[in-house]
Amino acid sequence: MYNLSRYNYYIQTLVDVIALFIGFNIAFALKPYIPLGPRIPIDYVYYLRLLNVSVLLYAVVNFMVLANEETLTKSFGKELRSAFQTVFLVFSGLTVYLFVINANPTYSRVFVVLFMVSSQILMILMRTLVKNWMLPLYRKSKNAEKIIFIGRREKLEKLIQRFKKSNDWRIWISGAVLTDEETEIRSVEGIKVLCHYGEFLEKVPELEADSCFFAMDQMDAQTAALIEKLIDEGKRVHLNLDEFELLQDRNRMVDVLGSSTVITYFPSKTPARRTIFIKRVIETMAAIVLLPLLLVFYLLSLVFMNIESPGPVFIRRIRIGKNGRRFYQHRFRIMRMDAQERIRNGRSPYMFWGRFLRLLHIDGMAEILDVLTGDMSICGPYAPSVTEYLQYSGEMRRNLGSLPGIVGKWCCIEDEKDALQKEINRYENMSLTGDCMTVLETVFRYLLHRSLRKDDAWLAEEEIQLIQRYRAAKQPMEYDYSAYTKKDTAGVRVYLLVKRLIDIVLSLAGIVVLFPVLLILSIAVMADDGGSPFYRHERIGYRGKRIQILKFRSMRQNAGSLEDVLTAEQLEQYRKEFKVDEDPRITKVGAFIRRFSLDELPQLFNILTGDISIVGPRPIVEEETKIYGRDVAKLLSVKPGLTGYWQAYARNNATYESGERQAMEMYYVDHAGLLLDIKIFFHTFARVLSGDGAQ
Repeated sequence: MYNLSRYNYYIQTLVDVIALFIGFNIAFALKPYIPLGPRIPIDYVYYLRLLNVSVLLYAVVNFMVLANEETLTKSFGKELRSAFQTVFLVFSGLTVYLFVINANPTYSRVFVVLFMVSSQILMILMRTLVKNWMLPLYRKSKNAEKIIFIGRREKLEKLIQRFKKSNDWRIWISGAVLTDEETEIRSVEGIKVLCHYGEFLEKVPELEADSCFFAMDQMDAQTAALIEKLIDEGKRVHLNLDEFELLQDRNRMVDVLGSSTVITYFPSKTPARRTIFIKRVIETMAAIVLLPLLLVFYLLSLVFMNIESPGPVFIRRIRIGKNGRRFYQHRFRIMRMDAQERIRNGRSPYMFWGRFLRLLHIDGMAEILDVLTGDMSICGPYAPSVTEYLQYSGEMRRNLGSLPGIVGKWCCIEDEKDALQKEINRYENMSLTGDCMTVLETVFRYLLHRSLRKDDAWLAEEEIQLIQRYRAAKQPMEYDYSAYTKKDTAGVRVYLLVKRLIDIVLSLAGIVVLFPVLLILSIAVMADDGGSPFYRHERIGYRGKRIQILKFRSMRQNAGSLEDVLTAEQLEQYRKEFKVDEDPRITKVGAFIRRFSLDELPQLFNILTGDISIVGPRPIVEEETKIYGRDVAKLLSVKPGLTGYWQAYARNNATYESGERQAMEMYYVDHAGLLLDIKIFFHTFARVLSGDGAQ
């Protein structure tokens, strides 16, 4: 049994056991409502014996029957037959067991039948769900093995087609490297061409990939040297089977990957997957346990920072994670927002609360959020910045073959080379006990203030730069405020107050009522293209304030630059209207949610925070404000809205080029009032349901 088949076998076993457990509880819940047999109360604990025996019988049936099945390639008919065969054998054994111990009179036959039927239905449904939805979703997650294909265009086209048709849910093709002489090719079967073969080695540090698949016509000394280099830098290398003897002194394994037989060379001795899985489960549970403590310090920081130096509680630093993947690392802010000015004046840039967090080593506690998202581990190698990573040696990059840690040997050993070797040894001989000892040693060093932290001066400079970027991003857009003066009367103030109260009430009600819809749409977006279901986009709000609008993501994760994916005509349209007809970057789910404006629903949270209103002009990007000229002062004199006069009465049928859109937005500003807002609100539903003007 090769690796993929074994993993599928383990997954199906887990799914079937869960189906038996749920089926047992369903039978127990339904039994009192079935008017058959004697109406005697049944004891849950006493009946648990049936569940235990059923699981043991399933283990026997699983070993004898299911171990020879290929779970992912079965048709629905074969799946139906397999589930029926499994349940039949299990409950036949259960019947024999009850007969042998003479327990038939003490157990309800109706219960056993319900248990059998519900377990069979659940097995079929859960197997189908896992096979057709959950495992393909894993392929698009950050945990999938990201592979770069290397070879001729013609050969890669065939291989990529085979990979896409295969049921191998473990892999995600992140790019291609061509060995062809032609260098102008941008994609192969929808996979982006990263570079030419001759440039590949120089590009390795910049690529986010776990492994490389060599589909070469012939292997030579140059290719062997390249493979050696890749292995030394922590990348797995997959080769065709006939090249098995190329590098005999390396860790290697024959496997089937996406319907192709390959040899995999490992950069080092890798720990058992079950050890990695158990470690991940334990660390996730530990992070969840620590969340309440993080929340306490978050609330305290929110209070003290707002008193001392208002600004973000967390700072997010770009760091390099497993196999060169970039991620945002969260930490508590410890510096004042005017840190740079204070340094110029010879004063301390640190907050008093920041020094307290730094002294107790609590400023890094927010990294448990990165553990929960799967970007970090509690114990692991140091997560470098992009600059540090690009200066790493091949051996240091190989060390990042595992998730970086909040703590690790780098916190305890002063000599960098010694720490690096200890980190590599820790990964190759991974043990939960060893990691626990490293965590305890680090905590002990923290308590004695003997931890080996990175250069404080460098980290301080980085945080100052992040604060400066945050302040720059928060600076309102500059424009001529005097170009338009808004009337300020008692009636206007009452209208704005009532409008804000309505915004709060309706947005809260919408979030509560539509929560199931938001959850379903989030799952649909992730299932369609993987990654986060949301994205933030900077827009210009009331009086030029820069706001972050929250939307469901409707475009592919790696949409690429506009020049790469849009035609000349589409680029021209985008420059004029900031929208594109038949945009190739939009996913199938994205097209659906855009048609019915469901991608805008997360903006209920923007309404609640006061960045936008339910009704108002559409929030626009800074580039769009140039279209309005001096009228931009008039446009920004009111708060933008989730819907508005333009959306409700024209949508994309009125364009910037014709001038109709600007005129409609100006009309709303001139006539804004509760009656017009109510009309716009209800007319929006009719416009959305008709789909007219959708894009």
